[in-house]
Amino acid sequence: MDRKKLLICLSALIVFIFLVHVGASFFYWYRALGWLDIFLHFLGGIWLSLAAVWLLRIDDFGIRALFSIIVFVLLFGVLWEGYELLVNSSTTRNPLDVLDTLSDLLLDLLGGGVGIFFVKNYAAKR
Repeated sequence: MDRKKLLICLSALIVFIFLVHVGASFFYWYRALGWLDIFLHFLGGIWLSLAAVWLLRIDDFGIRALFSIIVFVLLFGVLWEGYELLVNSSTTRNPLDVLDTLSDLLLDLLGGGVGIFFVKNYAAKR
């Protein structure tokens, strides 16, 4: 995929994720719309996989590249969950929710898989 187009796609997606997250935090959409956190983690996984392709300059999707992308997505997913834990423990006093954390990481990975599929199959042919 053309790196410039990929960067534009990355930029648009992260702005969308950020705006929805800010709106959800400010207007309590996370409480009202239970699926929103799931949706944003899925989109975050897509964004992370595309970012890995762009940052690591991946153009061949062999086993090593796929493994690198998955590790990249998982690493940043774990870091984000650590951030959520810090924020929740200091602001809302919510205890660690292991099921939520594991489902968030799974959604990050599923989104990452969709991102890989998109770049490998759709964008590479254009």
